[in-house]
Amino acid sequence: MFKKIKGLFAKEEQEQVEVAISEIHGWLDNEMKKIRTYEESRVSASREPVMDAIASLKILVPGLGTGDHEGTGFVKLEKVAENSLPLYKKAMMSALSRPYPDKTEEFYHAVAECLKGCIKSSQGPGRYLVRVFPEDMKLIQAEVSRIGKEVNAMNPVFAESRSKHDALGKVRTIHQALVRTRREHDDLEKNLPGLIDQSVRLGKEEEDLSRQVTAAGSDPRFARHNDLTRKEQDLLQDQERVGGEMEVLAGMVVHVMRRAEKVAHKDRNDALGKKIRVLADTLSKNEMPAADELLPMISGVLQPVTGMVASGEITLKNREEQEYFSGTTALPARLTEVYRKSGEINEQIRVIREEIGRDMFMHEKETLEKRFRLKKSELHEIERVIADSQQKIETDNKEIPELIRQLEEHMTLYSGSPVRISGSDEENRD
Repeated sequence: MFKKIKGLFAKEEQEQVEVAISEIHGWLDNEMKKIRTYEESRVSASREPVMDAIASLKILVPGLGTGDHEGTGFVKLEKVAENSLPLYKKAMMSALSRPYPDKTEEFYHAVAECLKGCIKSSQGPGRYLVRVFPEDMKLIQAEVSRIGKEVNAMNPVFAESRSKHDALGKVRTIHQALVRTRREHDDLEKNLPGLIDQSVRLGKEEEDLSRQVTAAGSDPRFARHNDLTRKEQDLLQDQERVGGEMEVLAGMVVHVMRRAEKVAHKDRNDALGKKIRVLADTLSKNEMPAADELLPMISGVLQPVTGMVASGEITLKNREEQEYFSGTTALPARLTEVYRKSGEINEQIRVIREEIGRDMFMHEKETLEKRFRLKKSELHEIERVIADSQQKIETDNKEIPELIRQLEEHMTLYSGSPVRISGSDEENRD
């Protein structure tokens, strides 16, 4: 691919050329300038002949068929030619009338498109006109051939330019990668000592906080807090047991009251039945009523209910029902005792929770533990950044020489002379 380029840039003596990394950007710009200069010098030689041919065609094509001609003797052919003539003129003038820019490559593409349009016109409607207007068409074809000759002369120029652009593009890509990698490498090496110092400082702070957390765990105030917490849990379990006892007791009362309600309505004592139903519905709710609400309701119906038991209208089904509904004192006494125990437990829980809430030691300990966790997380993150930086520096140390080798290889192939890249100079930060 690079044989032609190598030949163009070959020097009499293949001396090694040393190029600093900071000079490569300028070297690339200079080579691109050489390519443009080469294109301009070659295209300028074709510009005048091409424009002369186009100018001639702009005169010849409109005049085609306007003068006398001998004819072909073939009516059908002349009829076809007559129909094709305006189409040919329109197609040719469309191809010729495009702009022809001053920039070399744009000029080349415009002329190539013009030639393509002229050839297409000649192979289309123009193929019948050669027999009818042989002399005029010969002049037109000669001018088209002039354009074709110049396009053929420009083709290898831009083929070479494309090859050179591709070669320089590879050099530019490698150079950009080298600049980026060196900058990254330098930044990492510059920042690494500071990161290590930060890691040491964070490590000491983390150790200090760890000692403080350990000391807080041995503090008598912590043992006292744990003791209060255990007492609170024990009281909560007692509260749950009392609550369970109350639920069982309430369930037993509801079963008896439902039977008593039916008896009251059977005896046509609707007022008593209503009182009993309200009591049963109250005890059936999820939350137990307060003692000063429930006990009066119990007292209001208990005597008539125990009377139903005594008369045999209600049959008690188990020992618990017999214990609490054989008389009027056992049930209120038991309920009063359960309410008393529940109240004592709730009061003890309240006192303990107030004491726990006033203890600032646990707040301080939790704050200390949170600081320790955050510091440990910071230390872990900075250690990760250090490890990543060290690994990337090691990778860059291997990648930089390889990129320099690739640069030397591609620049040598391009220039035809051995190229050595010097990387010791401070690089420009373009």
